[in-house]
Amino acid sequence: MAHRNRSAAYGLACAAIAALALGTPGSCGGNGSEAVAPPSGQGGAGGGASSVCPGTLRSCGGECVRTDLDPSHCGGCGQACGEGELCSVGQCGIDCLGGTTRCGSQCVDPGSDPLNCGACGTACGPDEVCSGGACGLKCSGGTVKCGSQCVDPSLDPGHCGSCGHACREGELCSVGQCGVECVGGTTKCGDVCANTELDPANCGSCGNACGSGDVCSVGQCGIKCLGGTTKCGSKCVDTQLDTANCGSCGVLCGAGEVCSAGKCGLECVGGTTKCGGACVDAESDPANCGACGVACGKDEVCAAEKCALVCPGGTTKCGGKCVDALLDPANCGGCGKACAKDEVCAGGACALVCPGGTTKCADKCFDTQIDPTNCGSCGKACAKDEVCAGGACALVCPGGTTKCAGKCVDLQNDPANCGGCNLACKNGELCSGGACKPLCPGLLWCNGQCVDAQNDAKNCGGCGNDCKPAETCTAGKCQLVLLKSCKEVLQAGQSKGDGTYKIDPDGGDPSNGIDVYCDMQGGGWTRVYQDDGSSGSGWSDTETTDCGCDAGPVHGMWGNSPNTVEKTVALLGVPHAELRAQVTYYAVDSWDNEWGRLYVDDVLRWERQRTDCCGGGCQNFPDKVMNCCPKPWGGAACRETVSAAFGHGSPSAKVSVRTSIDSAESDESWGFDNVVLWVR
Repeated sequence: MAHRNRSAAYGLACAAIAALALGTPGSCGGNGSEAVAPPSGQGGAGGGASSVCPGTLRSCGGECVRTDLDPSHCGGCGQACGEGELCSVGQCGIDCLGGTTRCGSQCVDPGSDPLNCGACGTACGPDEVCSGGACGLKCSGGTVKCGSQCVDPSLDPGHCGSCGHACREGELCSVGQCGVECVGGTTKCGDVCANTELDPANCGSCGNACGSGDVCSVGQCGIKCLGGTTKCGSKCVDTQLDTANCGSCGVLCGAGEVCSAGKCGLECVGGTTKCGGACVDAESDPANCGACGVACGKDEVCAAEKCALVCPGGTTKCGGKCVDALLDPANCGGCGKACAKDEVCAGGACALVCPGGTTKCADKCFDTQIDPTNCGSCGKACAKDEVCAGGACALVCPGGTTKCAGKCVDLQNDPANCGGCNLACKNGELCSGGACKPLCPGLLWCNGQCVDAQNDAKNCGGCGNDCKPAETCTAGKCQLVLLKSCKEVLQAGQSKGDGTYKIDPDGGDPSNGIDVYCDMQGGGWTRVYQDDGSSGSGWSDTETTDCGCDAGPVHGMWGNSPNTVEKTVALLGVPHAELRAQVTYYAVDSWDNEWGRLYVDDVLRWERQRTDCCGGGCQNFPDKVMNCCPKPWGGAACRETVSAAFGHGSPSAKVSVRTSIDSAESDESWGFDNVVLWVR
């Protein structure tokens, strides 16, 4: 029953709004009454009785309900929450999100709910409204009284621009105008235009609702406000401009007053402009760019009182605004990098003190000699037609400077007013002699510094083109960094299994890289030499034999002369601490307890004694090849593939294969093939 009673309460509120705001005697449906009709020229969809409900209410079964809070219609008509669940920002759950508060079985907005104004159960009187969490006869904070509610006519689709002016089906309300898209830096979230920088129901992106007790600041949910804003209730506000919290939380400006420089008054100071009930900076406000009500498009920013796609004069586009990332505490050093409440932004870094003769006023550093909002001291704002020169407000600019948008500037070197007011230099340019010139001759201006885009891995070929960790920037292009060995490739996490890789052993020019085979499964071995026995080139004895069987070509066969065959091999310059040598050794016919040996750098790495092999029996050597290598007559050949690993660091290795047999090759013989060297 609690769910139904709440829906009925919204229905009564809907009827009251309809009667007071639109002069229509009916209700929002139910009991056979007609729903509230839109104003003339704002027809609803379909024929017959209109189903348009005022404000953000929606018609569900003849009632006007809030589908973002009603547990019987949570997120849409008929979508009821389960037992014990609440409806918050159109989602069923056990907690209230998006800055709402739990009152009984409902989530409410204590800042605007006339039944729970400021606290649960605190109901406003029949003629009162709830504004800023307080009951009163008038609305504050830039909202307007429409019936029994305070609404924001810049965003409310039921009262877009003025009370009762409802947008058509499918239209949105943005900066007080109905349309099909959001403008002025707002974002379309469902059927409303939201400020994702501050909206706790759509914080950073649509549908990202902050938890209970959290606020949304610079597009991030948290327990405190960042970027110089102040937490008032469940919202982050700019106490310098907010008429509901002017100077500090809960300080309401009177009827017709605005909040400017943290003080209530009848006019805006410090170069700001009065638009409706708020003071705005027409130079940078995308909802009032150059003049009140002139809204920039969704992808545009407001710079120097004009809507544009890019930011001028070294400023950076963050959301729908151009900001100075060197000074803006909400975007210090980059978009969304907010300073703590007690910090300022100086030189693109958050700090506790201001540098270079500037003064800390609230959360920013100002030059009180020229700033019209803090002229001579913090909070001392000049009148709209005055400028700040030498720390004093005046009507004219001194010393050859020129008045541009409330400030005295030097047209000879001001990048925002170079040669004339509002003639801003492009990003990467400076103003010198009244003309815009490249800030970094031969280089590129990126994020507040000069970079060489030919070799800067963070800005390779252009600003923000960041090379991958395994790449380097060469001639303005990201290229894969060639590591010195297979072991380094494995350690860098770039292994793709055994196979061919390109490496650069000397670590110099990547164009000098070589292709090598890597044994990655074995631990990152680099193959630096391979010899299949088909050529005797470089060996101390060049004789080879094509056995004509599965052994293929081999070095030899020899008898007792020579008894040592060797070769010095260069290891391709690959840096290493270990060497692994592989050789296939052959013993043919009858050996009488004689030896086969492998030496590397004159150190014995392997040896095997062979006894008799006549009659087809091979002792000690594990593999047997019959009728192989008939020189000068056929016999049984035994063979073994040798592999020996050991410490090594020299750029070359001497491989020596030896025997101890004492007979000519007609009696017994030996040979080898498949010599492979690996390093790591």
